[in-house]
Amino acid sequence: MRKFLIGVAVAGLAAASIAPLAQSSASATTTHRAAATASLHAVSTAGVRPGAVVGHARYYSPRVQHKYNVTGPTVKFFNAFTNVGATRYNQKMIGTHPNDPAHPAATVHVVVIPLALHFTNNVTLSPLATLPSCAGGGTAANRFMQSGLVKNITFASSLGGSRQFLEGYRRAEFFQYSHSGGSNPNYSNRLSFTQTPLQTVNVNGPSAPQNCGQGGNITIGSFDNYIKATLFPALASQGRLHSTDLAYVLTSNMVLCQSTSSSSCGIGGYHSAYQRNGATQTYGTAEFASDQRFNAFRDTSVSSHELAEWLDDPFVDNATPAWGHIGQVSGCQSNLENGDPLTGTMFTISPPGGLSSHVQDLVDYGWFFRFNPSGGFNGWYSLFGTFKVAAKPCP
Repeated sequence: MRKFLIGVAVAGLAAASIAPLAQSSASATTTHRAAATASLHAVSTAGVRPGAVVGHARYYSPRVQHKYNVTGPTVKFFNAFTNVGATRYNQKMIGTHPNDPAHPAATVHVVVIPLALHFTNNVTLSPLATLPSCAGGGTAANRFMQSGLVKNITFASSLGGSRQFLEGYRRAEFFQYSHSGGSNPNYSNRLSFTQTPLQTVNVNGPSAPQNCGQGGNITIGSFDNYIKATLFPALASQGRLHSTDLAYVLTSNMVLCQSTSSSSCGIGGYHSAYQRNGATQTYGTAEFASDQRFNAFRDTSVSSHELAEWLDDPFVDNATPAWGHIGQVSGCQSNLENGDPLTGTMFTISPPGGLSSHVQDLVDYGWFFRFNPSGGFNGWYSLFGTFKVAAKPCP
């Protein structure tokens, strides 16, 4: 694995040839959510040899309606737009605008919800349970909370030095504004994390042996219904979750399936938004991956993907010019999901005083809109420099 190291300072970048991110205003109307039932459904792996890969590793991008109406108190976000030719692309992104030096910093609260899954074969996959030695030991929840997603890691001084992984990513993504000679050198979007007590839910099927310990497969529909209709309202009634928080469900070695067929499994996480009591709640989920069934998932790499996509597309309605045939995307997509083009890339981050873990590379805003130059750190189109050129048009 390549160590996380960005150590080359860059002079100020020229403005992008395509109109860069600009601020805009928002409007909102109220929508309502129908009640859902809570029931978790396992997907059988009968006949599959222990440790065999079922499905393929990927991430899911649920699309809410176009130009999603955000209502009530919600996470802190800004409105922006980018013009490409005659087309205007409106964006909603977490934090404060990178070209707003009057408001350079924001902190958004993340409520980490460790969720244990109790299967019918009396196996419980819990983020608070000690992992086997082949997985590196410790617990999923502690290793997440001690990772560079939560604690600071060391970036190059031009990126602000000691920062959280996603805080540094956002500064690198909009380096044309955040560098020392830019319009907003103090730009900072941090996440504050708290953890709820362990939550447990029964699953109507067995877990399965994997290369390292046990793993589980759950249908995404039953999981999504449960967390929105049962888990989140319960935590909200206890005062542990608010609509201004990101609700983040952390599981251990659980992948999601789009149907009851085992070949549809392999979804490590997703993020979305819905209306709860008249307010928009953003939420996400990711497995802490240590069962070694997919090479593309390792410990916190799934969380790095989902948290980054929530950061840049919190309401899953940010449209872009079409791109595709890269990363996990075999066809064309037209959304600002900054993890999908680089699914499976892997880097190690090591916070001083914390625990080393894995993250994936992430594309910059300018990659989607084909800025030239990129506007990102080092003139790259992704944080670690995996992409040196912008997205290609997708027919």
